[in-house]
Parts: sequence; C-alpha cells; structure tokens
Amino acid sequence: MESEEKILEKKEKIKNWLKDPYNQISVFLGIAVIFVYLYYFFKLGNQPIWWDEGDYLAIAKVWGLNQPIPEWWEHFILMRPLFIPFIWSLFFKIGLGETAIRFFTLLIPSILTCYLVYRISEYLFNKKIAIISTSIFSFNWVWVFYSFRLLTDIPSTFFGTLAIFFFLIYYEGKQKNFGLYFAVFFGILSFLARYTGALILISIATYMLITERMSLFRKKQFYIAIILGLLFLSPFFLFNQSHFGNIFPALGFYHGSNPTVKQSPFGWNVLTFHLPLLLNNFLIIFFIIGFILILQLFFYIDLIFLQKNKSRNHLLFIFLNLLIPVSYFIFGIKNIDARYLLILFPTISVTSAYGVNYLLTKLSSFFNKKTSTLLFIILFIVILSFFQIKSSNNFIDAKFGSYQELKDAGLWLKQSTPKDAKIITASIVQMQYYSERSCYDFYVRNETDPNGVHNKTLFDKKIQKIKPHYFIIHGFEPAFTPQWAYTYPQQHNLTFVKAFYRNGQPTLIIYKFNN
Repeated sequence: MESEEKILEKKEKIKNWLKDPYNQISVFLGIAVIFVYLYYFFKLGNQPIWWDEGDYLAIAKVWGLNQPIPEWWEHFILMRPLFIPFIWSLFFKIGLGETAIRFFTLLIPSILTCYLVYRISEYLFNKKIAIISTSIFSFNWVWVFYSFRLLTDIPSTFFGTLAIFFFLIYYEGKQKNFGLYFAVFFGILSFLARYTGALILISIATYMLITERMSLFRKKQFYIAIILGLLFLSPFFLFNQSHFGNIFPALGFYHGSNPTVKQSPFGWNVLTFHLPLLLNNFLIIFFIIGFILILQLFFYIDLIFLQKNKSRNHLLFIFLNLLIPVSYFIFGIKNIDARYLLILFPTISVTSAYGVNYLLTKLSSFFNKKTSTLLFIILFIVILSFFQIKSSNNFIDAKFGSYQELKDAGLWLKQSTPKDAKIITASIVQMQYYSERSCYDFYVRNETDPNGVHNKTLFDKKIQKIKPHYFIIHGFEPAFTPQWAYTYPQQHNLTFVKAFYRNGQPTLIIYKFNN
C-alpha cells in the first residue's frame, strides 16, 4: 500500500493542477461528455438497425453463430472491410449481443476519441484551443448520432485519432520510436475498419517526407515501421488473395473502370454541402477563419521545407490532414455522406477552434484579458453545446423508430419459424441478422451479372431452385424492390401470415409459399 506521505503528495498535485481554471473547465467538460453519451447509450441501446448496419452485423452473426453462408455473402465481404465484423463475431460467439457491442466498440471509443482530440489540440496549440476543439467535436450532431449506430465510422476514427496521438505526442514530441510504430499499427486498424482510414497514414507519411526529407530514409525506425505495417496488413492481403485472387478487390469495386458505386461527376459538394452540414453552418465561419490562419504557413514555406524553423510544423500537420482527405473526397470517391468526413473531423474541430480562439482573443482585448477570455470560452462552450445537443436530439428522435417494423418482423420469424426456413426479402442483411434465417433478395445473379438483375422470369426460376418458405414485402427498400414484387403474392396465391403496422397502416407483410 502507498504510504500516507505519497497519498498526501498526490492530493497536493491534484489540488495544484485544479488551480488552473482551464483544467477545471476541462474536468467539467469531460464529465458533461460522459453524462451525455451515457444518456444516449441507455436511450438508443435497442434502436432498429439500418441497411449498412445490417451488412456488418449479419456478417458478424454468420461467423459468430456458424450460420450457413447466405446467397449475398460474396458481394458483401468483397465490398465491406471485415475487421469490425470479425471483432463483433467474437461477441456473438461468447453469447454477448448488441448492448455489449455498442458499449465496448462504440460508446467507449467515442468518448476516448473526445479525450484524444483534447490531447492532440493541447499539443498542437494550448489548453484553450483544446477545450474549444473538444466541445466542438464531442457534441457535434453527426458524431453523437453515429456513436450509437452499429457502423464502422466511430471505430475507424478512433483508431485514426490514436495514430495521430502516438505520432505527434510520442514520436515527434518525445522522440520515441515506439510512437511511430503505434501510429502505423493504429493507422492500419483504422484502414481495416473503414478503408478511408488509410488517409490518416498518407497524411502522416507526407508530413514526415516534408519535415524529415532525405534524412527519413537514413533512419532505421522508418524501415521498421514499413515492415511492421506490412506484417499488420498481411492477414488482410492473404485473405483477399486466397478468397478473391486479388489482394484488395474492394479497390476495383469503388474505383475500377466501371465501379458499381455511382459517383457524381464532381465532388465539390464536399465543401459546399457536407462540410457546412457537419458543422451546422454556424461553425463553418470559424472553420474558414481557422483555415485562413493556418495558410499563414505559406509565408514561411522556404523555412518549412528547409526545416530551419520548426515553429510552423503544427500548422503544416493540420493543413496536410485537411488537404489530403478532402482532396480524396472531392476527386476520388466524390459521392459521399457527411459521416464520411468523420475521419478528418478531429482536424476540422482543431481548425475551427483555432478560428474561435482568434476571435475570442480579439474580443477579450477590449476587457480584462484573462478574466474575459475565460468567460467568453465558457459562454461559447455552453451556447455551442446547447445548440449541438439540441440538433443531435432532434435528428436522433426523428430516426429512432425507423425500420422498427422490419426489426419486429425479423424477431417474430426467429421465434416462429424453423431454423432452416428460407426468406425472400429486399432487406436481406437486416432480416438475416434479426431472424437468423437464410435470406434471399429479388435479384438474380450469375457470372455475367455479379451484382444481379431484376427479372421476373429469372426470379421464378430462382424460386423453383431454392424453394423458399416466406415472402416479405414492404416499402423500406424501394430501390431493391421491383414493381412486380408488390403483386407477386396475389399472382402466385401466397398465404398471408402476418402484417406489421405504423399509424394504422400496414408497412410490412409476411406471406408463406404454398409448397
């Protein structure tokens, strides 16, 4: 046990630490973050899943519960990163379910990422900006909303932020080689969770090339990091090569000459729509100010490239971590969602906080500088947090009940049908996950059409081949439901089994084949 003297010494250190008003604000901010996230965890822990959630969860259940390989399997394991489904499969294997998955792989990483944003911001600037950036990040409606959706955005951003943390604070700050090795490790985990996580490692590598130049290639830790990176990636490459004959087949899916994913002809809506949406329009002003301030590094571009003056390296790091991911989203994948930007949201938050700090500093210069700066920061955090939490709550409440009838139908089928039952449904992954029965869609696939086609004649042949037991029709997935499917039960004399209603209207109907 610790001596009384050491205990008193620790208490004294804590007291001295808490004398700093910025530390006090940090503690209250941390408590507020934990309270808000726990509130939403208990509120949303049982919400129905969406299609993309179903992709990952259904794959995880097939592995975890040793279910038969479904018809849609090859398509989804080719396009989806499999690291997170593999982790989730371990939960199912040991008898844990959604609640444990949400807690350990979403809630905890989400809160820890808020802490990492604070530490990174403090390293790059100071405690003031760290507090502001953490408040911007932690209560953002997109981050809060997806912290409780069973997708890969939160784990990928967590690992990517960990990579930045180890690189900046340990490798660059403390000159510890293990910082680089951990940065590579977590950067690869970010990539394996969601492929855009690779943008973090590309940004770090670009920064190293600029700041260390040719000396980088004379450092053994550089080559050790590359070797470790290849070792970490080898299971991913070996699995793909053995299964698909290609070490990275998803690259062709998203960026091939004829990619399945439809892309916009240009991706400038990343800047004109998705970024303002992410920052709720209000914060975009501060982001623009912060970004303009960061651009001052170009006045010292010669010193940066020669590294005679390293005082602007932190601005260079932020600039690259904005430029490289944004360039990819504009000129690469192009057709994105606001949540795709979460991988660079820690950097966006720091940039926005830099702009906020600049304006608050100018404003406080008209008053007692130290006192007014603190008051303005507290006022800003309170107002910002209130409006961001309100936006989060409105969006969460609007989406909370979506797909409820599909969930209810899947759970009913799980309880009411034999395990070998086969189901026709447009919502193949969600229904597979909830019902734990083999699910088939309205598509017919072959070697010439691996993505499938909607053709009633071919579908009839598919029915004769697989001999399904149940047919589900609903309005949740119109893009995956051909028009002839809505009248199929009447045309083929299927037996009505059960309907699920919303506001008195049937939204999902289960029929049975008369085999």
